[in-house]
Amino acid sequence: MKMLIVGSNGFIGRPLADKLKNLGFQVVEMSSADGSGIDPVTGLLPRDFSFPKGVSTVIYLAQSPLASKTIEGASHSLSVNCVSAVRLASMAIHSKVQRFVYLSTGNVYAPSFDRLYVDSPVRRDNLYSLSKVHAEEALTLLRDQCEMIVVRPFGVFGDGQKERLIPNLIKKVQMNEIISLHPSPSEMAHKPNETDGLRISLIHIEDAVDILATIAIEGGVNYLNLAGPEISSIQSLAQKISRLSGKESSFIIEEDCRETDYIADFQSAKEILGRDFISIETGLTSLIGSSVA
Repeated sequence: MKMLIVGSNGFIGRPLADKLKNLGFQVVEMSSADGSGIDPVTGLLPRDFSFPKGVSTVIYLAQSPLASKTIEGASHSLSVNCVSAVRLASMAIHSKVQRFVYLSTGNVYAPSFDRLYVDSPVRRDNLYSLSKVHAEEALTLLRDQCEMIVVRPFGVFGDGQKERLIPNLIKKVQMNEIISLHPSPSEMAHKPNETDGLRISLIHIEDAVDILATIAIEGGVNYLNLAGPEISSIQSLAQKISRLSGKESSFIIEEDCRETDYIADFQSAKEILGRDFISIETGLTSLIGSSVA
């Protein structure tokens, strides 16, 4: 079986490509890093791109690095997250591809402080989320011609990650920086001086890769929350990092409220993984050990 990975040199793409190769699959890699992937300027597929022969599964991991709050960022996000994904899916269908796996985001869900299920409402008031929602909906319309799988990741963390929640928290704790905690509207109304900050479902990169590899090989789902069972708050994460690194952590409760938490239903991910998840404690221990070294 031959698989095509778009975004093969990224935080998720690199270990996923390695995993599939180790399992004996032929992997065709596309990466902006070497010029073979999405054009970093236009956000579109290369003009001379031709779909590889013999591919049975496409895994689309490409993400726009630009902030969607700007006009340029919005355009780039739509190009990478939606236009290029749908164009590639169309080419895949013409090439008789069996399966198309699209990496969306947990940010597609409408703000909520409750657990999020794959049929929970989505949001359209955020340009980044909208680019993903448009792609999801367009790909869904193609399901009668190819198996389309939409994966919504929550808080993936692990070695090799930069400028995201966990590495930023580790840096702040180790630099003795004050960590901001934003209360929910309910907390602000009833206990304004008590909050743990944002709550989020996390999943270690090894678990995420194993689940994605299984989906790519076996299929069988339409939508999937890529998340683990543990719900962590900003405060609890910082305190664990402090204990593991031997540093003190300090917090400030901000006056502005957070609009949402990111707590995912993980039952389908659990069934696909088929083993125990790597704990947050274990994942943090590995990260902090490597950062100190």
